Amino acid sequence: MKKYRELVLADITCFIFIVITLLLQFGVHIKVDAKTEMIVTDIGYTQSSRRVGGKNVAVSNCKVKLNLVGTDDAVWLDKDIVFPDKDISSIEEMIEEKVKITRNVFWNAESDKIIGITQNGKSRLALYYYNSKMFKYGILIIVLVNIFGILFINRNKIKSLVYSTVELEIES
Repeated sequence: MKKYRELVLADITCFIFIVITLLLQFGVHIKVDAKTEMIVTDIGYTQSSRRVGGKNVAVSNCKVKLNLVGTDDAVWLDKDIVFPDKDISSIEEMIEEKVKITRNVFWNAESDKIIGITQNGKSRLALYYYNSKMFKYGILIIVLVNIFGILFINRNKIKSLVYSTVELEIES
């Protein structure tokens, strides 16, 4: 276990970084309204630029405006969060037909702002998974780095195992 000490310390550091990032992004006071009905009212786009290969590239992100049924509250969210599997034309059809959708809405209890929407889960873990790329891909990256680190630390054992099997095949 001593030889994995650095790997465990790196994991703990990464987990602490992810937890702090999630707390800063979503806050501590979170309440959830399960199965909230909403109506899609508009589609919009935001323009931003990213630096790719030393050049600024214009990027547009699709946003969807959702009105909560029974209130005047409206929120703009990324299309990929609300409708990960639908294309723009099907969303436009939903706007024309005024289709009601049900989602789990997460609120910041102090500021009464919507901080996230999920289709399936009602827990904070679902909020983090569906609304934070840091959580979704960070955990996956940590697991992959652990596998690579364990293989790298045990490379001499793996190398001797491979050579011994090759020598057995040559002798037989």
